[in-house]
Amino acid sequence: MNEELRNIIKQLRNIDQEKRCEWLISTYPPDNENYYFAFQIIPHFSWSKKDRAILMQNYLKKLSFASEKPYLIFLKIMPLNEFLTLLKAILLKSETKDLDLLKYHLNREFTYNENIKNNEQNKQLSDNFILFLNEYCKINKIK
Repeated sequence: MNEELRNIIKQLRNIDQEKRCEWLISTYPPDNENYYFAFQIIPHFSWSKKDRAILMQNYLKKLSFASEKPYLIFLKIMPLNEFLTLLKAILLKSETKDLDLLKYHLNREFTYNENIKNNEQNKQLSDNFILFLNEYCKINKIK
């Protein structure tokens, strides 16, 4: 972690939890060239369910990502069911015509993540989401 990022995290520790989410989105909006800083900052804090939803809706609306990191960040800070519910809502609003990378990253994560593959409920949730995603792509003629 670089010094600039350490200083930002240190400053954010002094901000009310409720205002931290607002600050992050206003300082590093998804269209900002440095928005990737948000992905480095998010895992350093506990977020309310409301703030997790706001963060995910803002930072994952650019589906699909070349890296799995954005998905992993949110999987680390929220339960799988919450993540998949929010991702489905984002997906349904998305205008992307290529979800190959999303499918690749999720399949990979769902296959190798110990918390998912060793928990029957999480395994069922992940399997159902992949089925939904494949069907969604087929119906909407998306890759």
